[in-house]
Amino acid sequence: MSEEKMKREKKTMTEKQKKWFNVVTTLIMVIALAVFLYSGYQLISTWRDYKKAEEFYNELPFPTPPSIVLGTEEMTEPVSPSEKETEGVAPETSIGGTESGEAQPPSEEQTQAPTEAPTEAPTEAPTEAPAPPVDWVAVYHQMKDMNPDYIGWIFVGGTKIYYPVVQAEDNDYYLHRLFDGTENFSGTIFADYRCDDVFKSGHTILYGHNMYDGSMFANLRYYEGKWFYDIYPKFTVYTEEGELTFEIFSVYVTDPGSDTYITRFGSDESYVQWLKERQEKSHFDIDMELDASTVTLTLSTCVNKNTQRLVVHARRVN
Repeated sequence: MSEEKMKREKKTMTEKQKKWFNVVTTLIMVIALAVFLYSGYQLISTWRDYKKAEEFYNELPFPTPPSIVLGTEEMTEPVSPSEKETEGVAPETSIGGTESGEAQPPSEEQTQAPTEAPTEAPTEAPTEAPAPPVDWVAVYHQMKDMNPDYIGWIFVGGTKIYYPVVQAEDNDYYLHRLFDGTENFSGTIFADYRCDDVFKSGHTILYGHNMYDGSMFANLRYYEGKWFYDIYPKFTVYTEEGELTFEIFSVYVTDPGSDTYITRFGSDESYVQWLKERQEKSHFDIDMELDASTVTLTLSTCVNKNTQRLVVHARRVN
């Protein structure tokens, strides 16, 4: 082969290489642009859902939440997230991060709560401002007429947690549906479908998403700091019985398949043993007597990139 022919072939190969390089480069740019546009669309859609959910729950015909003493408002606002997170769900649910492996909405992130009290935090628990009596039974029936799945309303002082609670025939329906059934990432606070006689006996579990904007159950992260528990050791649920008070006895992080999520017990002895084990798992000691008559309510949400759950156990005191 002559030197001139070799040069021509080399030049031809170089031109082909350049052509393929340009094709590959263009393809990569197109894919990157598509990913960018899709991510932007997802972000906008998610924040639109946040707004819709906030407006929806604010417009429900329910009494204004109890006032908090001036000076504690900073506790109700989430701080900047430090890691991406998905939402708090029941162990059996089929969304990303669970057994099904489906994708999660990319814009939901962990709302990290402080583990130490702010320097300006009050040294004494705030008292709620006086409010006119509310006919909780009438409110219950009003909400029940709107949605037969309604079972109560939860309020946790010092947080954004002030939402209706539902219970469906499974743990999937309200994951991404508002109280009226509208599809929305925020979902609704819901009780485990396996729980019987909710709020009245045994063990009831409520699940809520850990949302980036601090809504739903995101503010449960405050209970990772004992300072917050010292200020708000109790929370309230409003049902057909009226106003129910629950007193927290344990806070910890666990795996979604752990025995924390047992809802039925074979005997009083096994239930008491389960309660004792919950107390031993708590991040901080809470001295409280529990027995077979204890009515337990557990609040659960996701942490650590949806690999674990933060749980708050409380007993009914009235």
